[in-house]
Amino acid sequence: NEIVNPTGRRLVLLSSALDPFLQSKLSLLAERCAGVSVTNALSEEVTHLVVEANKQRVTKHRTMKYLQALICKHCFFLWSLCYFPTLLLSIFLFLPPTAGRWIVSAKWVSQCLKQQRLLDEADFEVTDNTKATIPEAPRRARLALTQVGNI
Repeated sequence: NEIVNPTGRRLVLLSSALDPFLQSKLSLLAERCAGVSVTNALSEEVTHLVVEANKQRVTKHRTMKYLQALICKHCFFLWSLCYFPTLLLSIFLFLPPTAGRWIVSAKWVSQCLKQQRLLDEADFEVTDNTKATIPEAPRRARLALTQVGNI
């Protein structure tokens, strides 16, 4: 049961706060779909962060991986300098420049497996988290990085 990758893009998936069942589905997707792999560490190669979300695509887990996927390294530096200068060095040095990645619901993985093809991420993009103060932060971060990359 091969999963079709219609665009042929190389995807590197990372999970955050997924239960073992959903984690196994993520591994199965990578196993069955050419060009898709799963990693355990946030790096520049990561294209998608997969999290649990409700029907409104809101996640309740605001993990470090989630925040790193949202905030670019240089923005994080300026923010932390103002609010947490003592933590700055220890966190900043290990923060990869991964802002602007897709943050998708685990439902994307389940539906890709069910339909046996990679689906459009936009339909499964996480819109917020339960503690969000900026509406649609994942989409805004992703688009901002795209615009910066095109300058």
